[in-house]
Amino acid sequence: MITLEYAGQEKSMGDWGFSLGSLQCSHRNLAASVYSGDIPGAAVTDTPIFAFEGKVVIRRKRTGSGTIWSGGYVAFIGYAMPPQSAQDGSGAGVRYTFQNAWYLFDNIPYQQYFASRNTTTHALEYKPMSEVLLFSRLDGSNFYQKITSGGQISDVCTFLIAQSVAAGIATPVIVGTVEPALNLPSFIAREIMCSNVIQKALELSPDVTMIWDYTTSTAGVPTPTISFLSRTSRTSKSLAILNGTDHKRLSIVPRYDLQLRGVVLQYRITGSDNGSTWVKCGDAQKDKYGPHGANSALDPDGGLRVLLQTIDLQGSTSTTVSAAIECTAVDANHATTGTRLAWWKNKVQWLKSDKIGSITIPATATIKDDSGSTVSLGTYPNEVTRGQIANWMGFTQKWVTITCKATFVRYHTAAAATGAVAALVTEKPDEKELSVRILVTNATTGPYSALASNVDGETVPSGIAASIYNALSVLQFEGENIIVQDEATNDTNNGPLLHLGHKLNLTGGRSEWTTMNAQVQSITENDGSGTTSISFGPNRFLSAGDLASMAQFNRLRRTWYNPKLRETASLSDNAAELGEDFPKENTSAGSGVSHQIGSTFGFVA
Repeated sequence: MITLEYAGQEKSMGDWGFSLGSLQCSHRNLAASVYSGDIPGAAVTDTPIFAFEGKVVIRRKRTGSGTIWSGGYVAFIGYAMPPQSAQDGSGAGVRYTFQNAWYLFDNIPYQQYFASRNTTTHALEYKPMSEVLLFSRLDGSNFYQKITSGGQISDVCTFLIAQSVAAGIATPVIVGTVEPALNLPSFIAREIMCSNVIQKALELSPDVTMIWDYTTSTAGVPTPTISFLSRTSRTSKSLAILNGTDHKRLSIVPRYDLQLRGVVLQYRITGSDNGSTWVKCGDAQKDKYGPHGANSALDPDGGLRVLLQTIDLQGSTSTTVSAAIECTAVDANHATTGTRLAWWKNKVQWLKSDKIGSITIPATATIKDDSGSTVSLGTYPNEVTRGQIANWMGFTQKWVTITCKATFVRYHTAAAATGAVAALVTEKPDEKELSVRILVTNATTGPYSALASNVDGETVPSGIAASIYNALSVLQFEGENIIVQDEATNDTNNGPLLHLGHKLNLTGGRSEWTTMNAQVQSITENDGSGTTSISFGPNRFLSAGDLASMAQFNRLRRTWYNPKLRETASLSDNAAELGEDFPKENTSAGSGVSHQIGSTFGFVA
């Protein structure tokens, strides 16, 4: 007996008013599975028996009557669609259609969280966006993380569950086994449904099938488990054909056109350094797989039934900052008298006067910073004379005042100074204090550069060519097989004779059919006529139906999205200072008359 449970009430299909001959269930891979039936005599103007998106549970092989039932198994869990008028030879009626949880995947837009900068507090806030960067996520600490195709599918399912619950729909699915694990290039999309994200994630995994297990539950509530399994993980199921009993019709064709001789994926990496664009491609960026394994010269690089794709990847983008500085030695206390005097004359300009003679400056100058602490010229041996030292250069610097005691003789004329004519002396102090303020450093003259900002590009994926080749190098068969059965021919009370999780083999025909392990793509069960139609072969909802379509996987792919924008709402966390000019030389000459002479060197304009 087939029953339907709705709003806590379980009744037979007849008691709900359905015509048993109209009941039909279509299970489909990567599309909504549908159960439908007609209620004769009803009108679309009547109040619907099943509210829109109301959840129903359909069971087969039940025993009991009225509202008391036991045994059997859950064959379908779905949501009511709007009723529509149904007309057949027996008169008018209403057709009710129920779609499984894939309906929710088809109608919930996928979103991801992106960082947003609060313009008032400047704090980071994470907002859901309909522009998404597939095959990536923000982890629990909101750091950018690259994920596989299977990780993306799991993220979509988790997102869909949360969105469904928020809309008042009880947990619609349990996430089961998700086998695909391809490291696919990131893919930017806008306004994309959850179902389309999963289909995109599986485009290069043509041997993967979406499987629904309706026999599972959450806290006692029937809840389907959704899994994604490759062909090697599914169980083979053999059905007899041309047996004169339950077999009705068969159409089958070998898909030699899909049997690959090789897969060659060429990755073209484009990056930039300081605004200069570079491109890298070649054998190191090639993913090739064929009968002889990876990157074998024995396998073709192109030609008939060789899948070729050029995939653009974003390389690293970097910017460097550079600046030049000039430094000279601080010789205020140099051991050589001539070198020491030359340094002081360069700082105190009036000492260069041709009327000044007999200059004596001992090597006992004091060097103190602005706090009054003594500074060693062994630590800071040089003076910045041009440019500015930025933090990224790795040097230290300090403003200091250098003070010394000098003696000299000032003459009336230059000739008198040359001849040391005592009668023409105009000034001969016992000693005079001289001081200069300069910027000292441990840096030396030279150009310097540092990385101002850098964003790592995409990594070259691996294993995609092998995955595609292993899926499509095996000869596939496509067709439809129709058999006649009733509930009693099902395997057990735990499920139907055949489901999407099986691989199909056929006995009683050609020998290769007995081990073809064809992918089951849809199963249509007509509960009225007892017929089951099985469609098998490549997945029509992916691009594996023909090589021309498969080659378009990257055609609409926007090359790259800077992950920094998603993680921090900023293109770079790094900021580099640029040097500013200091004056080339000290420009304060001093008067030469007062007892203290000061000069300032290296001020910032």
